[in-house]
Amino acid sequence: MGGAAAYRAHGADCVVGVGGGAALDVAKVVGAAWRRIRGDVIEYVWDHPRGARRSTTTLPYFVALPTTSGTGSEVGRSAA
Repeated sequence: MGGAAAYRAHGADCVVGVGGGAALDVAKVVGAAWRRIRGDVIEYVWDHPRGARRSTTTLPYFVALPTTSGTGSEVGRSAA
């Protein structure tokens, strides 16, 4: 949520994720949370026990720069 706050404070227009799988996943969450999503960000996880909430906002432009060759983290099920 701190990343989303920084995104808003700086007036950013995209999210750039650099690193391995976890770093790219965090960057994706920043992109999803930047518009003050309703509820806790964990409620939007696809396997949430009560069912995932759907985002009703558009996502910012996202660039992934993977630094771990061969893991495929940039093209996993959460990449989109």
